Amino acid sequence: MKLEPDSDKYKRECTEHGLDRKVFKVYSGILYDCFDRCLSPQENRIPMPLIGIMERQINSGLESWEITGFDSFDFVGYRGDEVKLIKGLDVLKLFKEQKLNRTGRVSEEDYSGLICLNLDRREYILNRQLRNREEILNHRFWTWATFDDKSFLKTYVEKRVEQFRKFYQTNLDELMGVYVSEENESPILRALCVDGLVYGSRLCGGFRLGSGSWRLVGLAPEALKLPSYAELNRVMKPYVDAYYNLFPDRDGNDVVSMEVDNKVKIIGNVPGKRFDIEIAPSDELVISESDLTRVLDNALTSISDSEKDRILKAYRCGLNGIKNG
Repeated sequence: MKLEPDSDKYKRECTEHGLDRKVFKVYSGILYDCFDRCLSPQENRIPMPLIGIMERQINSGLESWEITGFDSFDFVGYRGDEVKLIKGLDVLKLFKEQKLNRTGRVSEEDYSGLICLNLDRREYILNRQLRNREEILNHRFWTWATFDDKSFLKTYVEKRVEQFRKFYQTNLDELMGVYVSEENESPILRALCVDGLVYGSRLCGGFRLGSGSWRLVGLAPEALKLPSYAELNRVMKPYVDAYYNLFPDRDGNDVVSMEVDNKVKIIGNVPGKRFDIEIAPSDELVISESDLTRVLDNALTSISDSEKDRILKAYRCGLNGIKNG
């Protein structure tokens, strides 16, 4: 399955940014195990969420992305009539703490604590394809999946219709339906899947974590610095931030953590150099200011201009620089 370009320009980008592994890796088998392997320290990959898969479907120019359905790292929770839409970035902690297993069942306390969008299945068009673009653009499931980015969703719908016409030489009258499971008495999580063109690019929320033969894509987060992935980087940013906040010491995070209390701690890397610094007036610093500035400017994690200035001031002046400024 071809998920990356093979052009000379793309290969040069990879070389220039020190990328020495595949950007996308496909995991198959029992879905929970796919998530577990993808998130392991050895793999150090972010399972692709809905919006990341959708971005690749319309911008990659590769048939494998366009026609294939993929399981995502976004979830739907069921309890009675309730449908709870949950971003994978909010489920990461449950994985790390082993509070979610193959059954998908979680405790009432953990379920209630998840950040989510609660919906009543009786209020929305479900379990059938949608009949026009207006239904899609206003459907709460799709707007939630795209972080309420109406421009992105509109572009997605237009391009998916074009792709269907190209592959099947016919117009698609109904597409992008939202399918959910039946009611469940106790809270349970299921993975969301965005289908390929053959199923009209529908969104399905019934995929059991303990079932096999699923297809998950893991993303190498350091690849998001490549110009080819500028739009993917934009839509993936909330997931990248959540990943590195939970796993701060993993490779690829330019500025992993910083604490301003009794010390300033900066952990990160630049091509060919890994650093872990606690800055104090007497420290012997092991990274140049130009390298540090470049790291801060290109960081994947959210770092404001004021935070950058604060770190550079700490670098130049030690802890006293923070106390004085």
